[in-house]
Amino acid sequence: MDGAPGTAATNGHSRDDDRYRDGMGMWARGDVRQAFADQLAGLARATDAGAEAIGWKIGVATPASMTAAGIDAPLVGHLLASGRVEPGATIDVADWADPRLEPELAVYLGADVPSRATPEEASAAITEISLAFELVDVTGSLTDAPAMLRGNVFQRGVVLGERAPVQPPPAVTVLIDGEVHSEIADPVAATGTYASLVQHLAAVLGAQGRALRAGQVIITGMLTPPIQLAPGTRCAMRAPGLAAIELAIAGAR
Repeated sequence: MDGAPGTAATNGHSRDDDRYRDGMGMWARGDVRQAFADQLAGLARATDAGAEAIGWKIGVATPASMTAAGIDAPLVGHLLASGRVEPGATIDVADWADPRLEPELAVYLGADVPSRATPEEASAAITEISLAFELVDVTGSLTDAPAMLRGNVFQRGVVLGERAPVQPPPAVTVLIDGEVHSEIADPVAATGTYASLVQHLAAVLGAQGRALRAGQVIITGMLTPPIQLAPGTRCAMRAPGLAAIELAIAGAR
């Protein structure tokens, strides 16, 4: 669901971040580690059946949300090609329990990342970025970390903008129904650095015998609190140097 706050930085992809080193403790709770293993087993079954995995998501990562869930590191979910929604699309969420949208930044890997990557290795692997919307359906408790992991952290879809060469995170504006909803001057303060997030993912995947691979995308955590989606809602996101994205929710208000 949410992204971890970071401290000030001169850029968004080269600074180390102690909170993410060594996978932020690799989840001290054994039931959380087991739940992630269960998620990955389900992902393996899905890909064996023909699903295409395209990358990963960071969720439940603010200090308050981690404390509430009893975890010492952000949760991780996976992204499937079947959940990708094209920018400008209209989607129907009428049968969702609690549909929400999370404005995010996405980073794309141009190289594999070792499980104990240094900040420099993690940073060097990131070659492109884009704007992103994550679509989630909150069907359970936000304090039950194992259940969230087994349920892929409520992931239902993702909108990925046109990629651009990697750059420090730009200021982001989120619009709802044509009006400014949020302005995020420093995305790093909401998510942590690109390198720290990649280090965290590489570490937790490595602990399960998996690897973070070239060609994968990572959505890096929400930049604002989640936005409730109602019929007729129109969402947009823009930032200097990046292609804008839009999404509409089917139905009338």
